[in-house]
Amino acid sequence: MTKDPVFCQASDTTVIAAKLMKAHNIGALPVVGNLRGRKLIGILTDRDLAMRVVAEARDPNTITVDRIMSRPLVTCSPDDKCQKALDLMEQRQVKRIPAVDKAGRVVGMISEADVALRVRDDLKTAEVVKSITQPLPV
Repeated sequence: MTKDPVFCQASDTTVIAAKLMKAHNIGALPVVGNLRGRKLIGILTDRDLAMRVVAEARDPNTITVDRIMSRPLVTCSPDDKCQKALDLMEQRQVKRIPAVDKAGRVVGMISEADVALRVRDDLKTAEVVKSITQPLPV
């Protein structure tokens, strides 16, 4: 898990969020309601920006993160076992899972790369990556 991840606020514009992603070389940002509480309310991915801003020709200077972020959330506790994150990634087909404390505040981010580095089982890692990238049945 990456502790204390970079995050954005729901009220930020998508330009601000995209600049944060670029500056930190990341593909997802946990979204919080405000800086004081850091309560997780969504997640913004590079795919959200591509599909809901760029592909729809929306103005990134005016559209706010809360209008395009992904929900419902898939989260873990920082105390959860690695296998739980793997299972959630497979079941929900997500590449990143925010870790939240008991108060719902974002405290970390778990990525498929984090899991791959810790599982030490090439076949299991390949299985997870394959299942995450498969389209969901319609």
